[in-house]
Amino acid sequence: DDENAEKGMIYFDTKQEAEDLIKTLSSPVTVVDYKTNRVNTTAPKLFKLATAQVACGKLGFTPDKTLEIIQSLYEKTYLSYPRTDCECISSHEDLDAMIKSASGVPSLKPFTDRIKQEDIQRVLGTKKYVNDKELESHGHSGLVPTVNPAPFNDLTEDEKKVYECVCRQFVAIFLPPLVQDKVVLITEYDGNTFKSNGKTLVSPGYSEIFGTTFKDVEIPVYNKGDKIDVSQYSLCENTTTCPKHLTQTDLIAICENPKKYLTDERLKNITKQLVIGTSATRAQIIKQLIVKDSYLKLEKENRTEYVLPTDNGVTIWKNLRDCLICKVDMTAQWDEMLEKVRTGEMKSDDFEKEMIQTVNHLIEDIRSKDMQSMSGSKFETVCKCPSCGGDILSGAKGYFCSNYKEKNCSTGAPKILVGARISENDIKKLFSGEMITKTLSKDDKKWEQKLKFDPAEKKIVFVKAEKKESSHKCPKCGSTMTENDKGLFCTDESCKFAFWKSFGGHTLTEDEINTLLSGKETKPVSLTSQKGSKYRAKLVFDKSEYRVKPVFD
Repeated sequence: DDENAEKGMIYFDTKQEAEDLIKTLSSPVTVVDYKTNRVNTTAPKLFKLATAQVACGKLGFTPDKTLEIIQSLYEKTYLSYPRTDCECISSHEDLDAMIKSASGVPSLKPFTDRIKQEDIQRVLGTKKYVNDKELESHGHSGLVPTVNPAPFNDLTEDEKKVYECVCRQFVAIFLPPLVQDKVVLITEYDGNTFKSNGKTLVSPGYSEIFGTTFKDVEIPVYNKGDKIDVSQYSLCENTTTCPKHLTQTDLIAICENPKKYLTDERLKNITKQLVIGTSATRAQIIKQLIVKDSYLKLEKENRTEYVLPTDNGVTIWKNLRDCLICKVDMTAQWDEMLEKVRTGEMKSDDFEKEMIQTVNHLIEDIRSKDMQSMSGSKFETVCKCPSCGGDILSGAKGYFCSNYKEKNCSTGAPKILVGARISENDIKKLFSGEMITKTLSKDDKKWEQKLKFDPAEKKIVFVKAEKKESSHKCPKCGSTMTENDKGLFCTDESCKFAFWKSFGGHTLTEDEINTLLSGKETKPVSLTSQKGSKYRAKLVFDKSEYRVKPVFD
C-alpha cells in the first residue's frame, strides 16, 4: 500500500511472487548507504509497587505475595513504604548509606564497590531518579532499600529474593549507561534495494547487573560503493499463534498501562498517564475475583500459573462485554474530564452533571441487555454432611448441605473466613473431625488460628488455646495466673485481669513480658495504629490503668 511504499517496504500478495524475485537475484550486492548512530541507554526507573510486582512475578511470586513480602521487609525497616506509585526519590536521601545497605546482598557487592561519588552526583542531577517536585504529588518515594542494612543471611528465602530484586534496581541507577551502535545498511542489486538493521555492543554498562544477553546482529563497517557477497537469499516465514493466557503479574502490568486496549484512537493520543486501579488495591482485587467471587481461577501449565475465567466469569463477560463500563475508554474519558477540571477548562459542576448522565446511561445500558443466567445451580459435591449424611456442595461463596431445604440442615461454611481461604480439602478435614490451622487477617493484623467443626452449632469455630499455670503473679491483686498463647489471665474471678501478649500488631516476647510486668520499659518496637499507620515506640505497663502503653522519645 501507499504507506508501506513511502517507508520503502514492498509486500507480495503471494509467496510465489517473492520466490520468483529471489531467482533473479545474484551476488554481490552494492552498498548504497551505511549509517551508524551511537545510543546511550540509562538504567530503568526505580521500582514502584506495580513494577516490583511484575519483576517479582518472574521469580514466581504472585502480586499479593510480593506485596506481603515487601510489607514484611518494610515493617522490619529494610525497605521503604511498599504501597507507592512513585518511581523517584528525594534529593535529601542518604544515598551513601542506602548503597551500603544494598552492598549487604552478596551478588550486588561487586557492583556497589564500583560506585564513586561522581556517580552519586550524576544520579542526584537526574530527574528520572531524583525529583523532589514529582515526589510531592505522590507522598511516598520509589521502592528502595533504607539506610538500615538487612541481615541478608537471616532473611527467609522469599525475603532474600525480593530484597535482592529491589536493591538491584536501585544499584543499577548508579552504574554507567548501556552503549550500542545502531547500524542501518542499505544495499542494492539490479534495481532492488535491501535494508539491514543491526546493533553493535560498545559497553554493557548497567545491563551487567541484570545479566542481560545480547542477540543483536552485528554489521561490520562498510563504505558507500563496497561490494558484499551474498551466500543465500531466503524468505522469512512466521506463523501467528493465539495470545497466551495471562498470569496475575500480566494483569498488574496491563492495569499499569492499558492504552493498547483503548478503542478510541483520539484517547490514545491525549491520555498521558492512564491506569486502572491503584498499586495498593490491584493485587487484592485480583485475589477477590479468584477466591471470593469465583469469577476467575488459577491453572498451572509448565510450572506457570495462569488466570482463567470460570463459567460464571465467562457469563459475566458475555453479558457485559459491549457495555461501556467494561471498556478502558470509560476510564480514559473520565481522566480526560478530571484533567480539564484541574486545569480550569471545565467547571466541577459541569463534570458532576456529566458523571450523573454517564452513570444513568450505564444503568440503562445494562438493563437493556439480554442477560444469560449464572451457573449457580451447578454445584460440585465436596464430601458428606457430618450432620445429616447429605452432600456438602460447593457454591460461589460457600459450602452448604444438599438437605438445606428438605431437612432444614444448616451445616455449612464460608469460602473466606476472616481473610483466609477455606479450600475443599480444608472442608473435608474439618467435616471429618480434624482440626486445621489457617492464617487469619483483619484490619491489617494477621495471626495463626486453629479451627474445627462444631457439630452442635453446625459451623466452623475457633479452637480456644488451652490455659496453663503461669509463673507470673497478677499485678492487680497478686493472685496466681494462667496463660496461653494469647495472654495471661488472673484466676481470681472477682479480679478478671487479663494481660494480652500482643500490642499494636506486635507479638510480645517472653523477655518483653517480663520487662513490662517488672515495671520497666521495653526497647523500641515496630507498631501499627488502629488507622494502619506504622510507628516505633517503647512499651511500658501502666500500673494505674493496668494496661500496656506506648512511650515516645
